[in-house]
Amino acid sequence: VQIVAFKESVRGSDFIFTSSGPNHSAAVTAAGQIYSWGANDMRQLGYPGAEEGILGIDMDPRPIDALQGLVVTAAACGKHHTTVITEEGQIWSWGAFGNGQLG
Repeated sequence: VQIVAFKESVRGSDFIFTSSGPNHSAAVTAAGQIYSWGANDMRQLGYPGAEEGILGIDMDPRPIDALQGLVVTAAACGKHHTTVITEEGQIWSWGAFGNGQLG
């Protein structure tokens, strides 16, 4: 087991929910902001660019800008996709879509 401390950019955030897939994770703050990190080979982190890093892994938790202004209440990470639910009951998903997992 490897324990990794959060980076300075997210220390002090009040995280209330986390989810982990086989190769990536997501965390939701009390304010409803979502952060993701890990593998991004199918853009399962919700933003482009990390797939170009070392082994396609981004170890820095980053906010998902596409959801800015929405209040996220829960998240779930699959093998190559992520799904969230907002306070308004909206469901957002991104990443691999080969088996219909994005809806």
